Amino acid sequence: MKDKIKSAIMDLFENVPESQEAKELQEEMISNAEEKYEDLIQRGFTEEQSYTMVMGSIGDVEELLADLGAQSDDGKKAKSEYWEKQSEYWEKQCEYWKWQGENLEKQAKNLGQHAKNFGQQMEQSAGDLGQQAKEALNAFLSAGIIDNISSSIKQIISDAGINLQNDDGKYKDMEICNERKFTTDGITSIVMEVQSSPIDVDVQLTTDPEIFIQELYNKDPKEDQLLQYAVNGKQLKIQYGSNMIGFPRRGTVRVFLPEGFAGSLEELKILTASGDIKLEDIGAAKQVYKTMSGDVCGACAIGDVSIGTVSGDIAFEAVEGEVQVKTVSGDVKIQKAVGKTNVGTASGDVKVKDCQGDAVIRTASGDVECNLTQAGEKLEVSTASGDVELTIPDGIGVQMTLNTASGDIDTFCDCISTDENVKYVKTGKRAVGTIGEEPYLKIKVSTASGDIEINR
Repeated sequence: MKDKIKSAIMDLFENVPESQEAKELQEEMISNAEEKYEDLIQRGFTEEQSYTMVMGSIGDVEELLADLGAQSDDGKKAKSEYWEKQSEYWEKQCEYWKWQGENLEKQAKNLGQHAKNFGQQMEQSAGDLGQQAKEALNAFLSAGIIDNISSSIKQIISDAGINLQNDDGKYKDMEICNERKFTTDGITSIVMEVQSSPIDVDVQLTTDPEIFIQELYNKDPKEDQLLQYAVNGKQLKIQYGSNMIGFPRRGTVRVFLPEGFAGSLEELKILTASGDIKLEDIGAAKQVYKTMSGDVCGACAIGDVSIGTVSGDIAFEAVEGEVQVKTVSGDVKIQKAVGKTNVGTASGDVKVKDCQGDAVIRTASGDVECNLTQAGEKLEVSTASGDVELTIPDGIGVQMTLNTASGDIDTFCDCISTDENVKYVKTGKRAVGTIGEEPYLKIKVSTASGDIEINR
């Protein structure tokens, strides 16, 4: 469709005498039209709708084209009217994105408040339940109903975190309650689904040849409360027990994977509700890590990696491959990202210290900091309410499109003197241009309420 736009504009110049002014105007009109087209596509319009709207925005330029080269008063007036129309278009775009940014910021704040209220309600409910249980037990003791309470029952009560006649009780240390071993023969997939259990998951590497799993809890669970294991063909599946009534309040599952085996897995999937996920170097082809209210952190994940949390932070030393990271109200910190990285957060900051390859980062309410050490094809960042700071390597060609509704734009190009390889224009809240030679790294940054800074 871009070729169609370009062809249509070139047709307008068919009968215009060749001149440097005509060439520059034609190139500028094509560039503006293509940018408008991309903007409309991103806003959800179809290709045909976008094409029609772009061509309609050009308006009547016959008088402008007829007077090219002559520089008559009418010609100058027509040219002025054309650029005035272009200015009005971009002014409306700024107003639109500012409005979008304000709406997204409100939505992010509301979502964050809902998540906070939900957490407080859950915490209050748990506290009320524990208090009611404690009051009931104390009432039984006071009434003499269980004067001869056995030591085993007292132990169970203590392990449950309820101190009779005392509010200062603490959980005891966790103990190993179950251990399992599995051969790696034929296993290409490990799936752990413990969404109904307050369990942390810790995946470590071992020099042992077998898969070794430990379950640690703050009190002894019943047999049907232990995790359930099943080998179905090439998959080892781990699920929570069948009886969750009275389940231990704290638990950790340690999964030890043989070093060579961890790098040859086709799939590693871990889902938990309110527990953290911690990982050592994992090279499974497909990796999925998701938790509702826990953090996800790791040393190195290599492959097709998907990481998600609702109210937890995400931190990795290194990720390599095609990586998808999403969180509602948490920060994302990645020391090194190699390949294609896609990060989305509603209310959190994003920091990528060493980015090597393509990156797309979107946040509704948070700052973005990305240090690109090895250029890919594109680097795209958008935020409704936050600052953006990017650092790119020296010596590469760059094509930049920067927009902010209510912030400042500061780039290294501002300090560059006139150079034939620098075609950069900054006007108010918008900056576009190319620096250096092709192939270009395409940088697109937009923010409704924040500053944009691009450094080398």
